[in-house]
Amino acid sequence: MADLDDFGWLDLDEPFVVGAKYYIKDGNSWELYEYKGFDPKHVVDAFDKDKKSYPVHIFKTKYGTSYKSVPYVEELVSRNLIKPYEEDFNFYQQLNIKKINPENLKPNFVIVFKNGVNVQDTYELQERLLEMGYTWYHIGRRLLTDKDVNGNIFTIESVNWDTSNPLYSRMNATFGDRKVLMLSTLDGSEDNSNKERRLNFIHDHPKVQVIDGDDLLSKI
Repeated sequence: MADLDDFGWLDLDEPFVVGAKYYIKDGNSWELYEYKGFDPKHVVDAFDKDKKSYPVHIFKTKYGTSYKSVPYVEELVSRNLIKPYEEDFNFYQQLNIKKINPENLKPNFVIVFKNGVNVQDTYELQERLLEMGYTWYHIGRRLLTDKDVNGNIFTIESVNWDTSNPLYSRMNATFGDRKVLMLSTLDGSEDNSNKERRLNFIHDHPKVQVIDGDDLLSKI
């Protein structure tokens, strides 16, 4: 477990400030929380005759109130899964995105198109990938067309997901080695939750080569 000194990234005397906002990742994606206070004797079950209690930090999200035990919060901090809120924060900026030439593409990669791209704009890139021995999951060695894709393409990826992490235990740990391609799309809505969730997956896999897709398209 972490020591409370690990909250030093806040540069505050107290670990959290009532009314302040924080990003917390205790599932598949980061969520925005507002700190509501500390309860040293939070009752687990109001109907419990013994009135068992434990100290908790209280947060509020768009889904309701969340009570997180002190040891659990300390564990999240030790794993860098709590971040102070920043108005312009986004996970695209957290990734080590590289601009490369097509011939420098290595196995275990994610190609990210910052604002999405029409599938027709990826035909030459797809052809290059097929020539390199990559195949699409389910449809094999042929071009994806607008009949296969709803919305704009956000990522094209061939990744060995880290299945030792419980969050990704159902993912495939061999796609990168087998040169199997998958993609994610943007549906055009103003809700960026799916986009941020995908970036979260990438953020949790630092060994994955993350490529600037818009730049890559300009070089093919």
